[in-house]
Amino acid sequence: MKPAEKTWLATLRKFTEFVRVEAPHSVDGFTGFLARLTPLLEDPGTPAKVKYDEARQLQGVYGGMGSVNDYPWSKKAEQSKETLYVAIGEVLRVYWGDMGHPVHDPRSFELYAIGTGVRLVAGRTLIVDRDSKERRVTKADARRKWKVTWLHPPDISGMPMYQVQAGSHIQLARHDAIELEATVSTPVTRGRRQQTR
Repeated sequence: MKPAEKTWLATLRKFTEFVRVEAPHSVDGFTGFLARLTPLLEDPGTPAKVKYDEARQLQGVYGGMGSVNDYPWSKKAEQSKETLYVAIGEVLRVYWGDMGHPVHDPRSFELYAIGTGVRLVAGRTLIVDRDSKERRVTKADARRKWKVTWLHPPDISGMPMYQVQAGSHIQLARHDAIELEATVSTPVTRGRRQQTR
């Protein structure tokens, strides 16, 4: 079992114990998931795609109405829930790489600060969604002037993500889909530099 899988399993077991005490009506779902997941992780022949799908399924309990985010957990249970969420993200990244996709170390990037003026680069991958589908930057979005408004957690590949805004347009963008807004080059005319406004 890989280190990220051991962490995932341990954090899932710990959170399941909090569910057993604080939300007993939901414990069967978690114990059933544990019973199904444990042999998959212990079997070295289990395909990465199968484990990836299981991790995505568990990640699904964090969204939508009636999710684990809607329950009034104790402080320790809340911390356990968040630790499990991080562990799911880490193991998904491992499986993503195991399935042949590129994986990045988010610490290797020099991040853009909030408020930085950026531009989206037409044709580059804007986001990779939950179903591994890529959405690309459109020409219209590439013409807009954007600002970084929030540093988002890295995507499935480990690529840093940002929330960017241009007027009323807001979207998420991968680090490699944006560039610093270029300073407008000022043409030289008859040996004099034109002033920019």
